[in-house]
Amino acid sequence: MASGLGSPSPCSAGSEEEDMDALLNNSLPPPHPENEEDPDEDLSEAETPKL
Repeated sequence: MASGLGSPSPCSAGSEEEDMDALLNNSLPPPHPENEEDPDEDLSEAETPKL
């Protein structure tokens, strides 16, 4: 990855974009977040019916 960042080659740039997209997708929460991912949303949804 370090070599790709330093080289302006179009091939490396394309791979960089794919790598960046993969990193962003991994960092972003899944479409169906788990209790550990977003406890606030889960608690709010769970508290609403309980109340």
